[in-house]
Amino acid sequence: MNDREMPSRKHRTGFRSRVALSKWSALAVAGLMAGVWGGPRAMADFQLFLLEDSEDTQLFQAGVAAAGAVLIGKETFSPSALAAGQEQALTRPVLAPGEPNGPFPQGTNPVTGLILQTNQLGGAPVQTSTAGVLFASAPVPGGPDFTRVGPENQNMSLDVLVAPPGLAGMVRGMTFRAVIEGGDTAEIRVFDNQNNLLAFRTFSAEADEAMLIAVLAPLNETFLRLNLWAPTGYGDLGDLSVYAIPEPAFAVLATGLCVAITLLARRRKFV
Repeated sequence: MNDREMPSRKHRTGFRSRVALSKWSALAVAGLMAGVWGGPRAMADFQLFLLEDSEDTQLFQAGVAAAGAVLIGKETFSPSALAAGQEQALTRPVLAPGEPNGPFPQGTNPVTGLILQTNQLGGAPVQTSTAGVLFASAPVPGGPDFTRVGPENQNMSLDVLVAPPGLAGMVRGMTFRAVIEGGDTAEIRVFDNQNNLLAFRTFSAEADEAMLIAVLAPLNETFLRLNLWAPTGYGDLGDLSVYAIPEPAFAVLATGLCVAITLLARRRKFV
């Protein structure tokens, strides 16, 4: 019997809103090794927030604004072939941008460059699986209202690699919703390219919850890999958003357009 078919994986209600490395993994790591980071970073520099807390929300928003970052894209695992309340195993161990996989005919959103897989890169926690199966779960009436992805087994952790095309080194923040069962905990870790731990925080749930969590990088720093591990659960997540500093060319174009629009408005005013 597959772990996902066990009674403990039945659809829950009453949620509170709160193989070797794949080519995608190899490409992402290669990009990091090319020099996105110069060496280990202090854990205190990177922060994890619970966005249902007003103070955490303000700190995250202020950090994103101070870095000049903007929302570049979201990952909602759409389109999806899942029916309401359905769970389905993905056909390949890595969910990557633009590549069909199980119920997701387009993979993940190429704009965000998000790659999801079981932990294949090591580091803490030590639960690694080069061929771990991912499961997709559709929204559940009375439960989580978003599509989510998680590992097959409870002793596996989930990696999210953040590599938006053209914005290497520019990612400053990410938000996501993590499903945590009542009485369970979820451990969130952020790593650099050498598996140095950049941030760590444990989130606990008294009742079944879909927590909105954020990771923020300090100024002039970035991150690529986020790991979610639920020691006594499964650690599903979804509804991800990526914040990055726009490419200089885009920023110049945007500034030029704003100036042009302002001048045009003034011209019309005086005509």
